[in-house]
Amino acid sequence: MALIDVVMPQMGESIAEGTISKWHKKVGDKVAKDEILLEISTDKVDSEIPSPAGGVIAEILFPEQTTVAVHTVIARINSDVNASVTPSPVSTPEPALQQPQSVNSAVETASSKSAVSNGSLIDVVMPQMGESIAEGTITKWHKKVGDNVAKDETLLEISTDKVDSEIPSPAAGVVAEILFPEQTTVSVHTVIARISTSGQISVSPAKSAVAQTFSQSQTTIREPERVEAKVQLLKQEQTTSGRFYSPLVLNIARAEHISMSELEQIPGTGSGGRVSKKDILAYVEQKKSGKTVVPTSSSYQPSKPAPPITYPAGRVEIIKMDTMRRAIAEHMVRSKHTSPHVGSVSEADVTNIVKFRERYKTAFEKREGFKLTYTPFFLDAVVKALKDYPMLNSSVDGDNIIIRKDINLGVAVALDNGLIVPVIKNADQKNLVGLARSLNDLATRARSKKLVPDEVTGGTFTVTNPGGFGNLYGFPIINQPQVAILGVGAIKKRPVVIDDAIAIRSMVYISMSYDHRIIDGALGGLFMQKVVFYLENFDVNQAI
Repeated sequence: MALIDVVMPQMGESIAEGTISKWHKKVGDKVAKDEILLEISTDKVDSEIPSPAGGVIAEILFPEQTTVAVHTVIARINSDVNASVTPSPVSTPEPALQQPQSVNSAVETASSKSAVSNGSLIDVVMPQMGESIAEGTITKWHKKVGDNVAKDETLLEISTDKVDSEIPSPAAGVVAEILFPEQTTVSVHTVIARISTSGQISVSPAKSAVAQTFSQSQTTIREPERVEAKVQLLKQEQTTSGRFYSPLVLNIARAEHISMSELEQIPGTGSGGRVSKKDILAYVEQKKSGKTVVPTSSSYQPSKPAPPITYPAGRVEIIKMDTMRRAIAEHMVRSKHTSPHVGSVSEADVTNIVKFRERYKTAFEKREGFKLTYTPFFLDAVVKALKDYPMLNSSVDGDNIIIRKDINLGVAVALDNGLIVPVIKNADQKNLVGLARSLNDLATRARSKKLVPDEVTGGTFTVTNPGGFGNLYGFPIINQPQVAILGVGAIKKRPVVIDDAIAIRSMVYISMSYDHRIIDGALGGLFMQKVVFYLENFDVNQAI
């Protein structure tokens, strides 16, 4: 018997996790190589993931709506198609931590006191929805403790900074435990519920860890009590300084016996001085090496809390950000924190391009099956300019400048609840028609959630199109770890002066934001003018 690991793919350079939104197979099912095995969601893309091999599903290690770190094994396939597989419950060891316990450890310890009679417990875990996603928020439970649930029936809904997803039940049975209430943010891979496959549940009267933490009665916490305990613990986890720590960071701190006061002294490289997983792991390694850990001046300094916002009664509507919107917000803030943005605006006469498109658009659509837009013309000009000025096709790593040899163009695609940036790989090897085909294919699959991980990673330069909404130009934010992003405005007919005569021409503004750490105004301006040159000198005699 050969077991093939199925791992959580990395859907983008900045993506650290992904959320399993749906399993298309269950344990014991046969699956063919490249057949759709599951769907995952990240803050960059929703994707259908094919099976890496043919065989029988031997193990599914994480249920739907679980957020899992990239490269983590999430399932195993037995390559023997005649194999017989019996599902077994996933065991969750009790955390060997000292009090005070976290919300996660206390609730999980409490759950270990519960027993399922004459059956097995199936863990439901928080899925990882993207590379950079370390946690997910439970927005709605569709079932309560004691309810029957069918396999693949929607059990709950979760939200991350990348996507909102409905999570199906990994097994049929009775909901035995719900470990976290709605609106609770939970680390990926954390058990959030358990399902009894026996159809009956019973709870022992042993004193739970949550009850111990709050000196409550020596009976198992009922669901409303568990919810309130969870909320109170969350409040206790935040420091009086107002500094926020994600559940993932708090779990690592507890496992490494790092006190809250010690955690306060760790320098944070995240947005607003937030301590990231990378920060705390680096601190742990330094501590284990025996070196003296001295807080630096970059350690988090709590700012004076902002005064509460007051609203006139009945005169406002409050809308909660969904997961994707929160993710976009975090990424944009991180980009502004990382790169000192400088902007430039130029204009180009694209009359020849407009006439060329008008001449060939009908024949092109009939031949290719999709419309010829203006975007490929701008992509073509950008590719040529990047060849002339490769510094714009680079990234920054500490004090090193990494100049990319491949030109991989990211193109922003608007979605109903946000945007995604699929990448045209090796754009410099494609002509105008090739760029148009790649763009149409990626944009179509982005809107239907059919992109694969490789298609949202590896971008070296990004183009966005605020002109598609009628805007003359915009001021885009750099897509990290790139160093520049170009915005294309709306094409408008305007009177312009040519050889001291007034003429009506099709004009467009192009804007660019770039990283002032390595790109100065002179280089940025030269690049912009080179893009203008290629737009204005478009070869109208080329075949299409």
